[in-house]
Amino acid sequence: MKKLLFSLIVIAITVIAQAQNTKKVMALIPGYKTSDTIKMSDFIKISELSLDNKEYSISSFVLLYSNDGYDYEQMSKSNQFTENMKSSISKLNEKNNKMRYIILKDIFVRKPNEKEIKIDDLIVKLKMD
Repeated sequence: MKKLLFSLIVIAITVIAQAQNTKKVMALIPGYKTSDTIKMSDFIKISELSLDNKEYSISSFVLLYSNDGYDYEQMSKSNQFTENMKSSISKLNEKNNKMRYIILKDIFVRKPNEKEIKIDDLIVKLKMD
């Protein structure tokens, strides 16, 4: 009985230690906090999506936006915003909207020699110029 109890305690301590060492990775727009509003003209100049943990790199992500009542998705197979993404965002119709939201979703990251993991989406608030 003592061996079983001791084994359970060791397992519990190991699991807790591993959980504490696992840092959540978050995507971010370089130079901005997640709560910031970004001017459309400034957003189009941004070349890449970044991470708060440099041990990881972005494998791919999807840009989701709405225009004229339709949703559109475009994929990047790196951390770079594609020219097509920038062009599409720059052409969003204002239609009396001073603010627009875009979502960076299906963000997959990887650490060297480890498998890919999906991290939380990033919602970006854009101010129309």
